[in-house]
Amino acid sequence: NMQSIVLLLVLVVADIAIATNLYRTTDDRRVDNSYIIVFKNGVSKERMVSYMTEVVNNNIQFETFQIETMSGAFVKMTPQQMEEQLAHDDVIEFIEEDAIQTIGACTVQTDAEWNLERISERTIDLGNLQGFTHDSRQGAGVTSYIIDTGIHTTHNDFGGRASWGTNTIDSTNSDCNGHGTHVAGTVAGSVYGVAKKTTVVAVKVLNCQGSGTTQAVVAGIQWVSNNARKPANAN
Repeated sequence: NMQSIVLLLVLVVADIAIATNLYRTTDDRRVDNSYIIVFKNGVSKERMVSYMTEVVNNNIQFETFQIETMSGAFVKMTPQQMEEQLAHDDVIEFIEEDAIQTIGACTVQTDAEWNLERISERTIDLGNLQGFTHDSRQGAGVTSYIIDTGIHTTHNDFGGRASWGTNTIDSTNSDCNGHGTHVAGTVAGSVYGVAKKTTVVAVKVLNCQGSGTTQAVVAGIQWVSNNARKPANAN
């Protein structure tokens, strides 16, 4: 049923987000010899104390943090010491390189429709639209997997950023319905899209009539889970 499909989609997004033990940043943003360690949920206090004692004994500086149910530590260590920590997969969920965070520059799409402007404005005057203000990076480097009826990948609004992924429902590798292209355009189209530089990949699970089986949907989700280029999301 639809609830199970939604749950599977959530699981795919989670899998895409935390499928690896180490997150790297770009060279221009990296803080040398500085890492964030996030511990697994449910790790006992005794095991965590034991692990941190081992860290101290190796002369590694750290400072712990706790945000709701997420616990971890800011750690100063060499790349070699960091690689050694990855072996502690019984206690560590992931390690992320520390990075410089900055306020992103904004750009304005002055000819945007009211629905786009509403994303960046609390209230709008339909008679005096101000444009859609958004991050100038516009989702560049992110891949969005559109699990739907396919995508008309050569549409001008995608500017070469759309490609075909897989088809689990029929033998027609095109969007013969239009809904998937509409969704992809809302995500990444140059005119109506929210993230105008995002790459979109067609995962066709619905046929020309806009219908398909749960089996086809699950197969499409599995394909995304196995093949996603990260960072990524599923829609």
